[in-house]
Amino acid sequence: MDARSAALVRANFRSVIDSPHGPERLISAFYGHLFAEDPRLRELFPPAMDMQPKRLVTAIQYMLDHLEDWDRAQKFLEQLARDHRKYGVEASHYDLAGRALFAAAHTYNGPAWTAELADGWRDITLLIAAAMAIGANSDDSPPYWEATVVGHRHVLEDLAIVRLQSDSPIPYQAGQYVPVAVPQRPKMWRYLSPAIPANPYGEIEFHVRKVRGGWVSPAIVNDTTVGDRWLLGGPLGGLHVDPDSGRDVLMIGSGTGIAPLR
Repeated sequence: MDARSAALVRANFRSVIDSPHGPERLISAFYGHLFAEDPRLRELFPPAMDMQPKRLVTAIQYMLDHLEDWDRAQKFLEQLARDHRKYGVEASHYDLAGRALFAAAHTYNGPAWTAELADGWRDITLLIAAAMAIGANSDDSPPYWEATVVGHRHVLEDLAIVRLQSDSPIPYQAGQYVPVAVPQRPKMWRYLSPAIPANPYGEIEFHVRKVRGGWVSPAIVNDTTVGDRWLLGGPLGGLHVDPDSGRDVLMIGSGTGIAPLR
């Protein structure tokens, strides 16, 4: 993709972000085209998709900002695709998603759509689709693990400690976080940091504080019971401490954020 096309798409996408309700309009058009072409894909996502516009816009913006550092952008897109496996999204779906994003850009721009802008968006969407298909095919681990709640303890009115036993060990590292979905809020994945190291017995613990107005954290704190079955996606994040660096380490955390630093 040449520099002129990249600059044109960046400027066009910036106009989307700066426009009132621009991101919502673009992403609404994207999902409209996507689900119209394959209605079965709608079943992979939660009924309430209010968080999706912000997430998708952030992902597109990151990719556009790092086009000149393609290795970095590609790693980001591949990781995003690996994370999307928890929804049931497969490599074959990304060609369709790329076409839907192209169509959404066309719909959003309306009369301002030009042949040059179309060429730029086509190149961008092909790059995104190809990188994410590679990411989806590059991970042999399960898209998610299943785990049973074996302990739920209220520490404060708005804070609970939840311990689970996974059906098989989850290979996370200290400092990583994992997506979780709970039966009270199906398909509404949230990211939590384990409070204990991974072990061969599949034990994992989370310290969860209720977020005012949230969908999932109040259900975890108030409604979780022993025996509930959770889904846990693949570990994410690269926070780590190098024990061989010879340097002092200062860790700063607050509230439940202290737990994964222990």
